[in-house]
Amino acid sequence: MRTKALILMGFLLLFAACTGKPAESAQVQEEPAVAPVEPTMDDKCPVCGMMPAKYPEWRAQVVLKSGERYHFDSPKDMFRFLLGLSVKNEPKHWVDASEVAAVFVTDYATKQYADARKAYYVKGSEVRGPMGEDLVPFARSEDAHAFASQHGGEVLTYEEVTAEVVKGLGGMAMGGMEGMEGMQMEMGEGEMKM
Repeated sequence: MRTKALILMGFLLLFAACTGKPAESAQVQEEPAVAPVEPTMDDKCPVCGMMPAKYPEWRAQVVLKSGERYHFDSPKDMFRFLLGLSVKNEPKHWVDASEVAAVFVTDYATKQYADARKAYYVKGSEVRGPMGEDLVPFARSEDAHAFASQHGGEVLTYEEVTAEVVKGLGGMAMGGMEGMEGMQMEMGEGEMKM
């Protein structure tokens, strides 16, 4: 009887090794990991209409469970999208939280994508994003704190970035578009006209 049990156990171990999965979890299917994708020049920020590909150090994206992907020119606009705010910080429904599969931001230190939900954000620093005051994202807490001590600001977690925090960052200041003060600009949802 003991020999039969050992043979059966050996067979199960051999089966698990051949499938690459433990025998008891061979039937459990994992969801595929969602990876960030670089924006193209055809992608436009749904909040302000700018092209995220022009601002690689500030790019962010939201991926829905349906596979639909939204690219943003800054973390501020990504949070507006997720928190239901327009470019003018007025209420606007973009997406339900239950539809979101993944959220990515660009780590300011490494310029690589990071999981936005695990990132740290510096609010109130002297560094400006494409549209003025922004949240400067970091994958590591120590990098965020070092940046804040050098450039000012306070470090927040993803959960601490609320609608009130985003509204406090200001509206449509065009930080990356100096020298255009003489031009009149109109901004609507998802478009920019000069």
